[in-house]
Amino acid sequence: MNDRIKKIVHADNLQAVVTMIQRAVLVSLQTHIMINLTPAELQRRVDICCDILEILILDLKWPLIKVNDFLPTYLKCEIDGSKYNPESVGDKWGANVAERIHDVAPTPKIILE
Repeated sequence: MNDRIKKIVHADNLQAVVTMIQRAVLVSLQTHIMINLTPAELQRRVDICCDILEILILDLKWPLIKVNDFLPTYLKCEIDGSKYNPESVGDKWGANVAERIHDVAPTPKIILE
C-alpha cells in the first residue's frame, strides 16, 4: 500500500493519508458488516481507497483535508455500487475548514488482543 500512496502524495503527508485510509476502512466495516471478514476483503477496501485517492488528489487536486471529509462516503458508494461525483462538490465544501484542520491528525492505533 505505501508504495502506491507514495506515488499519490508527498512523503510528508504519508502518515496522514494512511490514517485517512484506516479511518475510511473502519467506517466501512461498521456500515458493511461481514461475519467472516477476510484479509482479501480488507485489501480490496484499501485498494478502492487508493483508487479514490488518485482521482481526488492527482486528478482533481483536492487538499488532504477535503479528501479526509469525503473518503469514507466515497468508499461506501463504491462498496454499494452506487455513483459518486466528486466534481459536483465544488465550492459547497469548505465551511469551518480552519476549525477542522486537525481532523487529519493520526488517530490512536487499535490494538486487538
